[in-house]
Amino acid sequence: MIGRVTVRIPTPLRSLTQGADEVLVPGATVGEVLHGLDDSLLQRILTPEREMRQFVNIYLGPKNVSTLDGLATPVKEGDVLSIIPAVAGGNPGQEKDRWLQELRRRIPAVTPREALALQRRGALLPDTGERYASTGMWGQRAEQ
Repeated sequence: MIGRVTVRIPTPLRSLTQGADEVLVPGATVGEVLHGLDDSLLQRILTPEREMRQFVNIYLGPKNVSTLDGLATPVKEGDVLSIIPAVAGGNPGQEKDRWLQELRRRIPAVTPREALALQRRGALLPDTGERYASTGMWGQRAEQ
């Protein structure tokens, strides 16, 4: 049975969807859904051999499809696929440190239990730090 699946489009690729952050696409597998996208968008996700690009991750809910059946992973009506391009560095030293500090300031720290609850509701959580034993939280050290 073919259902309609919501595909979440990352900001860098939204120019290929007329600015839409989500599109509905019919399909019975991840591959069928992706092949239902516009060719210009599909080229950014799949190689010419129709394999997933190395630096693009596709999530079905909270699970990376590469840990499931890849493009053959079945989908059903109402499922949500998220396209997550890898973000690489390039800013040396202090610029990177400033960027991480800004991310840590903007993104609240959560406990592992809170993170799991958020992910179960479909949230994608960036890792902006390390888990500190003093707080039991990610990305936040105990006040000295």
